[in-house]
Amino acid sequence: MALDDATSAPPPADAVSANGLPADPLAPAEFCERFLPAWFTSVWRDGVPDAPPLALGLALRGDGGGEWCCRLQSGRLEVAAGGRDSADVTVVQSVEDWRGALWGGRGGAFGRALARAFAPSSAPALRAARLVPAGSAASLRAIDALVRISIVGEAAGDWSVDLRVGPGPIPEEPRAMLAIDVEDAAALARRELDPVSAVLSGRIEVRGDVALLLRLQAAGAELVARPTR
Repeated sequence: MALDDATSAPPPADAVSANGLPADPLAPAEFCERFLPAWFTSVWRDGVPDAPPLALGLALRGDGGGEWCCRLQSGRLEVAAGGRDSADVTVVQSVEDWRGALWGGRGGAFGRALARAFAPSSAPALRAARLVPAGSAASLRAIDALVRISIVGEAAGDWSVDLRVGPGPIPEEPRAMLAIDVEDAAALARRELDPVSAVLSGRIEVRGDVALLLRLQAAGAELVARPTR
């Protein structure tokens, strides 16, 4: 579905939660194919200026799941079912953990940050950030790996999300894994805990290819530029 072809307006105010999401959880297909394009155009009515072509995938496993590809072309968003194999980065997650982050408060600081992105109050910051064109997406595509992030210690059980960086099939096992206690994740978000110190002290458990994680951090920082003050 192209941005300009979105047939659904954002839900009425009385059907929206405080963070801008519909009060009742949506099915993954409805979220991706109807809500997401409508939300995008409500934030970037004139498109994203100077944005590089970028394809982001979503692969949800479980009841109601599926695969979608969101393409940013000429600053406009197109969302379609399928086509995920060509995405620069794909979020891979269970439907339960995906829904838990957006509507259940799960995923610690990571989940809350994702849900908060849809809040109307976040729109100015989203518009102020900019994507940097010069080879940034190519840097992501070249990494070609699966990375897993887990938040542990939640009352409802551990929560995890995989990032398939680069196009192609989703590998069976991740090459690198990060595990963070829910309280430490909150401290990181508040900038009360230094990431390097947390890794060195074991408060962030790192397994697998550490060099891969450093490459991923550098590519992500290159892609998104903070506005200068």
